[in-house]
Amino acid sequence: MSTEGVNILPGSTVNAVYSFNNCTFRNGQSGGRLMTINNNQTFNVNDAIFPMNATGSSYNVYKSVNSGTVNFIDATGAFAGEKVTIMILTTELIGTLLQFTLNLTVFMEGPYDPSTPK
Repeated sequence: MSTEGVNILPGSTVNAVYSFNNCTFRNGQSGGRLMTINNNQTFNVNDAIFPMNATGSSYNVYKSVNSGTVNFIDATGAFAGEKVTIMILTTELIGTLLQFTLNLTVFMEGPYDPSTPK
């Protein structure tokens, strides 16, 4: 595997039904990444696993195009999370946009009355 890892090339399309769901990403090259996204598609990746980074990859996922969105939903593992994911917002902007999806539960304080107007 090259330093780009799984490389989604410009102009390519990821099948939305089989978009790397339940995949395990590992064994990247030192200083590289496990997945590189070079297209402008929007898709979700569910339940991806990024185990411990034993190979010294710099990032788990890198997005080089400033259009389209890739959401990693319920990603797990020691090499998952915003600190090792780099998403580029725009080529002119210095910095990164880190995208991830959280499954949250909200607890409201006080009684709830659905008939109360909003």
